[in-house]
Amino acid sequence: MTTEPETDPATDDERVAVGTAAVCADPDAIREALLDTFADAGPLDDALRAIGARDATAAAALDVLHAALQATGDPRGLFGRLRAGRPDAVGPLGIPSTGSAGAAYYCPDDRCARTWLPGLGDIPRCTLTGALLRRKPH
Repeated sequence: MTTEPETDPATDDERVAVGTAAVCADPDAIREALLDTFADAGPLDDALRAIGARDATAAAALDVLHAALQATGDPRGLFGRLRAGRPDAVGPLGIPSTGSAGAAYYCPDDRCARTWLPGLGDIPRCTLTGALLRRKPH
């Protein structure tokens, strides 16, 4: 019997927060994987549209995107991307997993569970709005 880690999103709100974070962290790689396999990035575009509108169908659209990414051969799909050592990682739903001078950066509109810890490079921008991630002490 295999069980998923406790950080796997269980509710619609958690799936939307974690799925949106994964999309925002690397939309270009997701689009490329879909185009390389299916010559169609429709699942990503549908998810972005639903997320941007804060539509009630966002969780279902992210589930479709997750399945499409798994069909590309990526067993992590969408929801496993943020726990695979990526720089915009999500631990237990948005709580940074490492310390960083007392601050972290979060989604500017509280749409997702994305975090970014200060380090080298520019502060990332929200994929949906283009706004810089918001600094908050943790």
